[in-house]
Amino acid sequence: MNIYFIFPLVIQRASRESHRYHPFLPLGLVYLATLLKHNGYNVEIADRNEILIKNNYDFALADKELLEKIKVFKPQIVGFSATTPLMYDVVHFSKEIKNNFPNIVSIVGGPHPTAEPRETLMSCPDIDLVVEGEGEMTMLELVKCFPDTDVAGVWRRNGNGFYTVGSRELIQNLDILPIPDRNLLNMEFYTRPHIGREFFGRYATLFSSRGCPMRCHYCAGPLMFKGRVRYHSPDYVIEEMHRLVRLYKVNYIYFADDMFLVDRERLESICKKIKKISLHRKVKWICQLTAGSGDLDILKLMKNSGCILIECGFESGSQEELDRMNKRIKVSKYYEFASLTRKAGIKFRANMIKGYIDQTESDFNLSINIINSVKPYCTNFNQFWPLPGTVAYKELLKRGYKISWEDCTDFKQNFTKISNARFIKLSEEAQKKIIAPLNKSNFIKYHLVHHPIFSLKKAIKKLVRRGKG
Repeated sequence: MNIYFIFPLVIQRASRESHRYHPFLPLGLVYLATLLKHNGYNVEIADRNEILIKNNYDFALADKELLEKIKVFKPQIVGFSATTPLMYDVVHFSKEIKNNFPNIVSIVGGPHPTAEPRETLMSCPDIDLVVEGEGEMTMLELVKCFPDTDVAGVWRRNGNGFYTVGSRELIQNLDILPIPDRNLLNMEFYTRPHIGREFFGRYATLFSSRGCPMRCHYCAGPLMFKGRVRYHSPDYVIEEMHRLVRLYKVNYIYFADDMFLVDRERLESICKKIKKISLHRKVKWICQLTAGSGDLDILKLMKNSGCILIECGFESGSQEELDRMNKRIKVSKYYEFASLTRKAGIKFRANMIKGYIDQTESDFNLSINIINSVKPYCTNFNQFWPLPGTVAYKELLKRGYKISWEDCTDFKQNFTKISNARFIKLSEEAQKKIIAPLNKSNFIKYHLVHHPIFSLKKAIKKLVRRGKG
């Protein structure tokens, strides 16, 4: 049996400018494809971003090339994975598939379909099935039972309604999943030198765990993994890191876990194993932590094992706004976090949210103030958008807002208490006067000293040696 997986485009942002930064590998699809491959099925993966770039951003040519790939491979199933911003392309390309290959069964999974399985089937007439939640075991059972589709975790149409036999239990031991076979993709595309997380080099992404214990009102993470945190073992993580360095010569590994430090003993074990085999001398790594989750000792251990940057969701410098987000943290913890990371010698990125529900100008200014005070290595003001299924999304629906996922990258609606004109002005000033200069300055300072591509020091030494010779 042949299964073809597709990673869609963010249509509204599919441009040369949007692809200037590091492209994230669709690791979720690689997990699915690797498991199916290990069970004897033929699989291929296509990333629409790679195909679009290859075709010089000509959407018609990109569609034509992928349709030709599907024709040659002859799959019985085509599967998409989608967050909300990718759904527009799912609708578009699933229609192309159905028009050209009416017998192919089209499936979509991921955060958006998991949050809204019925709405997804209603909005995507050419999608046959929705996979809800964690997809590996559902897809494996589905292909084994195919063409019968009545398996746990799958939604389908049933006359004028929808039907599912029920949800699937989460995988308890993540180590039963084979290490993702990234050779199913063109890894040179993903690991070519890029700017990512404000560093320049060859990147790879890795998940060492799934889930997050937090319940932030804007986050859709708990919908996928039901709020429970499960882990790969330290040995599994080290083996995957070692493969990334050995096979793809990466400079940086980004741990995309929602929160890397939940189990302290496990993290200590990972750090010690990295040191034991001197992996920290070959690759640096980046992770996400919640302020207050680590003390100076664990941060120093992370630093000594290669951690170069910690991302922290500050989100806001306003305590009132943090409380509305259900962050369950005090602003003072962010100042403490900034102090501890500096003492440990680790850089940090402060991720902020602008435009959250009922945000006031005072809230906005307090966020600017905290950035000016703690001076992170880099920061980003992400535009809030209510993701389907989240508490924030449901709250806005109660208030009478009409929210279309097709608009989720255009940000046409204003959910704040600030006028549209004033909010735009505040955002532009923050970006121009604070965020862009901070990020650019720190990037240049770091790479002039550390990175061989930019290192003036190394270039001067070479010239001196040549002069002596």
